[in-house]
Amino acid sequence: HCARLKDVRRYWRSDAIGASATGTPAVDDSLVCVPAADGVHLLSAATGRAVRRYGTRRPVRAAPLLLGGTLLVGDTDGDLLAAPGGKPLEKVYETGS
Repeated sequence: HCARLKDVRRYWRSDAIGASATGTPAVDDSLVCVPAADGVHLLSAATGRAVRRYGTRRPVRAAPLLLGGTLLVGDTDGDLLAAPGGKPLEKVYETGS
């Protein structure tokens, strides 16, 4: 669900995520990034329609972060993944290595 903070009513509802949502979404002006059991789902903030899915080997339970056009994601393996400017996710940090 997405709600307007001003009047706290449902703005849209989306069934675009096939997997279970597992954490707190990240939101910017145009995207809602939802962590899920199969990766991170990007939805249009305006409509709730699916924009893209970034699949991961392990579930994503932590909130993703949108920072300067880069999506940052931590998975349950302890890896930090980044997708700069809509490019594919790449591992940028691995714990225990």
